[in-house]
Amino acid sequence: MAKLYSIENPQIIISMLEILADNPGMLADFDSFSRELKLARQTVSKYFDYMERAHLVKKLYNFSKNKSTSEKSLKKYYPAYICTALSGRTDDEHISKVVESGCALRSGAKFFWRDSRKNEVDMVFQNGKKLLPVEVKYRNRPERKNSLSLFCGKFGCKAAIIVTKATRKEEKGALAVRYLPAHEFLLEYSRGIDND
Repeated sequence: MAKLYSIENPQIIISMLEILADNPGMLADFDSFSRELKLARQTVSKYFDYMERAHLVKKLYNFSKNKSTSEKSLKKYYPAYICTALSGRTDDEHISKVVESGCALRSGAKFFWRDSRKNEVDMVFQNGKKLLPVEVKYRNRPERKNSLSLFCGKFGCKAAIIVTKATRKEEKGALAVRYLPAHEFLLEYSRGIDND
């Protein structure tokens, strides 16, 4: 990368990747990165672009019906290889984030959703006008977050998926919620989601 792009200090890229590996699925606040790494905001943005072009990171856009709004909003980044995220911490919260990374990478996710009140949905899949939100709750007793219901109410979704550790069940009603163990989600949706 240092040969292809104008990177004065390649160690900065390594530092950025280490931060992402320790915080997979983090919202990239370029201003915070800029302060922490003592770099210009434009340089941080450029380095993230370089890492994405080199397939070292995967970027998800904040979902909006307006494409230009999605482009300008916060973005979420995952390390493109989950083995890098597994090399450090092994606590439950971190492992859940690693599983979320695997789900985002294998399913080809392009969007997540976060509103001004910090309500968030991990992944949003769009097929024409249909939307399918996916939440990763990698634990033994997963509970549906209010943010999933808020998203579905706002955008008129009829179905949602919650990725779990081992729970498999379905909730019927105005919103059909399917609870699916992570390994089954990865097998079933490894080529993307078609929610027709």
